[in-house]
Formats: sequence, C-alpha cells, structure tokens
Amino acid sequence: MPWLFVITAFRNTPVEARPKPAQRRAVLTGALTSRIFWTIALGFAAIAIAVSALVVHMVPLLRDAGLPPLQAATVASFTGFGVLLGRLVIGWLIDRFFAPHVAAIVFTLTAVGCLLLVYGGPLAAPFAAFLIGFSLGAEVDLISYLTARYFGMSAYGVLYALIYACFIVGASIGPVLAGSIFDMTGNYSLAIWTVIGLLLTGAGAALTLPRFEASPVKLNLFPDAIES
Repeated sequence: MPWLFVITAFRNTPVEARPKPAQRRAVLTGALTSRIFWTIALGFAAIAIAVSALVVHMVPLLRDAGLPPLQAATVASFTGFGVLLGRLVIGWLIDRFFAPHVAAIVFTLTAVGCLLLVYGGPLAAPFAAFLIGFSLGAEVDLISYLTARYFGMSAYGVLYALIYACFIVGASIGPVLAGSIFDMTGNYSLAIWTVIGLLLTGAGAALTLPRFEASPVKLNLFPDAIES
C-alpha cells in the first residue's frame, strides 16, 4: 500500500517554493534540445532492449549454453541474487562516485556475463547469471538519479516520464528481437552478441555525459539543478 507512505511522508510544497510556469517551460525546452537528455534517453533505451531480452529469455539462453532444463531453471535464480546485491551496491556507489561512470562499469559487467554464457559453458553459467542480474532494476534508479542531477526538479516529472517512456519502448522490443533472431538462426548466439553490442553502446553513451558541476546545460539553463 504505497499510498500510505505518500500521504504520511510527503507534504505539499509551499506555493512560493514551486517553480513558475515560465521557468518550468524554459527548463523543459532546454532539456529537450540538449545532447545530455537524448544521450540518457537513447542510451537507456539501448540498455532496456538488451536487459529485457536477457530477462525474458534467461532460461532458454542457459539451455542454449548447454544446461539441462532443471539446472537452467536453478541457475536462473542466481539472477535474483544479482538483482538484490546490485541495487544496494549501485546505490552505494553513485553516492560516492560519478554516476555515469558507475553505470558504464555496471553495463560492461553485464556484457561480460553475456560473454560467459557464450564461452564459459555450464560451469560459468551461475556467475554469468549473477552478473546479468547485477544491473537489472538499477537502470530505472539511474534514470531518476541522472534526470534530477542534470536537469533539476522544475520539470522533473515530465523529463523523467519521457526518458522512462523511451526505456519502456526499448523493453518492449528486446524480447521480440531476441526471439526473432532465435527463430531465424536456430540458436541464441547472434542474439547474445546483439545484446552485448547494445550494452556496450549504453555504457559508451554514459561515458560521454559531462560532469554535473561542469555541464554547460546545467550552468546556463538549469540554475535550480541539484548541486554536486
């Protein structure tokens, strides 16, 4: 019942503290015409395609890597352990290190997990599943964090919704794309390499994001952005 927390923990913002409509429009227009916004939106769309393909096809991927059905289902549970640890560790890391660099490392680790599925064989499958799970769910956390840090809170709701919409579109493409590749080729090899390419694309996009305090977008357009 999350609405109980909303009612009891959040209070209305005083009218004088709320951003004026003209300020909100200026922030929104500036964001939508900035490279930073589209780097985040498209980079995380690529990540969503990759991650959703892995989630939906995890057990078939493990079977394609040589595991029998029962063992594949058991090994897939290691993804859940990766999710639990990943959410905690990634949250801790972005409080202490530059978040886009953390994101790039995490997505690269997921790509390494995919490589283990291709070349590691059954013995490496549990570790591969753990690495793949490590980034699952953290993408949404990173989207919300980066949106606030780069663009402030004046138009946060709209900007976050737009970036998340791109993410959801990507998430709807991933399973279909992986399944179509399997139907065409008879195995998941090409699908895995496609996922690896998308993960590295997202990691590369994150590496191009500027420092929060040095961003000309933040300095010139978004004076209300959260300070580093």
